[in-house]
Amino acid sequence: MLMLIKMASAQDLFSEQKSRQFADFLLKSGQFQSAANEFERLTYINPNDDSLKFNLIKAYRLSNQIDLAHQKASLYYPDITLMPYAIAIEYSKILMGQKKWDV
Repeated sequence: MLMLIKMASAQDLFSEQKSRQFADFLLKSGQFQSAANEFERLTYINPNDDSLKFNLIKAYRLSNQIDLAHQKASLYYPDITLMPYAIAIEYSKILMGQKKWDV
């Protein structure tokens, strides 16, 4: 019985909620590349979650992978007029980082 309890709590470490908390921690602690890796995994698992997409794009921007951040934003939102507000703000930061004024 004790072994089952230990196994259940160990499996909880890999739940989506725990992975999201870990990715948020990585982002807040300045470990942007590691956060991007974790958000990539989470976005693959849950592709319709805009908050995960936002954090992935932000993590790439903060890790100075501006082109990759731009690619992800364009992939997720080909029509920029349909971007959620928070992602549109992040997208504008990406464009400023790329010095693209003609979009």
